[in-house]
Amino acid sequence: MSSAFTTKIAYAGEAVDDGIMDIKALAPALLALGDTIEEANKVLNGADAKIQVSVRADFRQGSFEVAIEVLRTVPQQIQMILGQMPNFSALEICAFLGAAGGVSQFCGITLIDAIKWIAGRHVKSAKILNNGSVRLKVDDDEKEITKEVYALLQSVKTRRSLDGVLEPLKHEGVSSFQFRSEKITTIEKTEVKYFALPEQQVCEEEKELPATERTAVFKIIGVNFEEGLKWRLSDGEAKFYASILDKNFSDEVNSSNLSFAKGDMFEARMRTTQKISAAGLKVENEIIEVMKFHHRGEQGLLKFPEE
Repeated sequence: MSSAFTTKIAYAGEAVDDGIMDIKALAPALLALGDTIEEANKVLNGADAKIQVSVRADFRQGSFEVAIEVLRTVPQQIQMILGQMPNFSALEICAFLGAAGGVSQFCGITLIDAIKWIAGRHVKSAKILNNGSVRLKVDDDEKEITKEVYALLQSVKTRRSLDGVLEPLKHEGVSSFQFRSEKITTIEKTEVKYFALPEQQVCEEEKELPATERTAVFKIIGVNFEEGLKWRLSDGEAKFYASILDKNFSDEVNSSNLSFAKGDMFEARMRTTQKISAAGLKVENEIIEVMKFHHRGEQGLLKFPEE
């Protein structure tokens, strides 16, 4: 999938019918749009994820339209190819937000859909389902959303930035805002109030998804001997950090009964837990039991990091 995605935004109404818009209203809104996409990228791809958002003006009769190009930076693409971070593309990030119409296969309903459905009402509960989705209950209504959309819904920075995109609609003569791609997503002036960040609806409590376990062979990339520090491992497809909870294995390592060389692997049972909070998605990997150690002979000792 391409690392770049282009969509268009438009403000409509009698104040912009001639393709002219007050720069004092437009500039902060465009900056807020960039912040919205950047924050969504951090929620979905991790706090260190980087993305580039650029604009290209396109003036048309009846609205003020701006093309938005979202591009992952080259270092970001390399990290994702190497499996060092999640791999949500620019298109998928915009799809979860609601900025990429016609791609509901990624998320079902989008962040914008969810906010408009909640419509300023109090969220009574958010139940994490076995399939990883989240069921929201508002009054007597229920709706199922993906964990990614739920994470964006909980992200204070993403929600606050999106509200900033809609600031021009609070001015006289601007009646609606649209994302224009395969499908048009419209937010009317009467709906703007739903996008204001309701502090009582922001859940700071961390929610944990059901843990999964698997047994596999993991290659050792980096070892940390200090208690509490994580080892860097690879399963052949992705690289990740994991805590070592197997006390017998840790005792063997601490007593110097085991030595490590390049290419060493172990067969182990690993538990993976996903957690959702206002800060986004977090993944915890824990090695519960090391069942067999595979030593590949003397191939040069690893240089272990100090931390």
